[in-house]
Amino acid sequence: MKRLIIFLAAMVLFSARAEGQTLDASQFAGNTLQAKVEAAQTQCQTGVRCVILIPPHLSVFTRGTLPVPDVLQMFADFSFTPGITYFTNAAPPSTGGVGLQSGNVLTSPFLRITGGATTPVTVGAIISRTISTGSIAGVTRADVVLTWSGAGFADANYTVTCTVLETSALGLGQRVERIRARTATTITVQVMNDNAGALTGTVHCIAIHD
Repeated sequence: MKRLIIFLAAMVLFSARAEGQTLDASQFAGNTLQAKVEAAQTQCQTGVRCVILIPPHLSVFTRGTLPVPDVLQMFADFSFTPGITYFTNAAPPSTGGVGLQSGNVLTSPFLRITGGATTPVTVGAIISRTISTGSIAGVTRADVVLTWSGAGFADANYTVTCTVLETSALGLGQRVERIRARTATTITVQVMNDNAGALTGTVHCIAIHD
C-alpha cells in the first residue's frame, strides 16, 4: 500500500502529521458509492491515519448514505461538481460540504472548496484545482503545469496529491506519474498516456500547507 506524509497540525481531528494509508474507493467492490466506501473502510489499518479518495468517475454511482469516518479517517470526495468535499469524524453531507472560509482553511468537520483566496495562504490551508492535460500522444508522457487558485500559497512548503480523470473507456489510459516541480503558485504534474492513441484528461490536485 502506497504510503505518504499526510495532513497537518492545524487540521480538525488531524492534530499531527504522520505516515498513513491512502485508499481509492473505486478499487473496492459495491454497486453504490456507500458500499465502496464501506468496503474501503474495512481495509484501514488500526491506529493509522487513513484517507479514502472518492474519484470523480464514481459520481455515476448511486450515492446512498456514506458511513461516518472514525477519528483517524478522512474522506476526500472528488465526486461532487464543482469542488472537493472533505469530511472527518462527522456525518458526511448528502449534497456537498459547507463551511468554506476565507483562505480555504479547514475549520469545520467538512467543507467544499471551490475557489481561492486573494492573498497567499499558510498553515492548515487547503487549495484544490483542476486543469486539462491537453491531448497527449499515445505511449507518451507530458508535463502539465497547474497554477493554484487565488494567490496560491505563501511558499512551497505544502503537501500535494493529484489524480487524473480520463473517461475514454479504451482500456489503458492516462495516469499521474509524479510531481516534477513545485513552487508557491504552481506545480508541474507529469502525466503518462499508456494507451496507443492520443487522449485528453483532467488533472485534479489538492494541496495542504505545512
